[in-house]
Amino acid sequence: FEAGVTTVSYEEINEGDEETEEHKKWSKFFGHTDPKIRFCRDAMLIKQADLGDGRLVFCFLHKSIQEYLATGQLASSPTTESKEFSLSSRLLNQELDVPIIQFMAKMVQKDAKLQQKLLNTLRESDKSPIAASNAITILVSSGYNFSGKNLSGVKIPGANLCGGWFHKANLSNCDL
Repeated sequence: FEAGVTTVSYEEINEGDEETEEHKKWSKFFGHTDPKIRFCRDAMLIKQADLGDGRLVFCFLHKSIQEYLATGQLASSPTTESKEFSLSSRLLNQELDVPIIQFMAKMVQKDAKLQQKLLNTLRESDKSPIAASNAITILVSSGYNFSGKNLSGVKIPGANLCGGWFHKANLSNCDL
């Protein structure tokens, strides 16, 4: 998800050809003929499709599966500590990010610990303004009420604050 990839083109390389980094990355998933690996790949929520020009691609059965899995990754380690896809990976401000923000917002409504992690990320906006921007975007989407809260000095450039509750919130010295 982090790379914005929903479809992967994979071709076996011919003997003697040099294996590229891209090929190495995907060969462990798509290139093995080991029956156990093949079973796992075939049982996953991905399909193999023919582009019509002889190239085969692998893709999720539906884009919402990828969005759900990306949301699960974010929820499991939303802070900047994660080496994988995290809130600090990139700003969630594109149209394709809307379902992820909505999934996360629903999770925040049900999980006080996740809500607290996002609030902590917001408070530590100096460490990662991108993570803080994504955290407040998700909190706003969840309906979190920032009215009367002290948000002075937070760095949240590019955050989507539309529809947020900020009545009498202190937004002095914020980087919006």
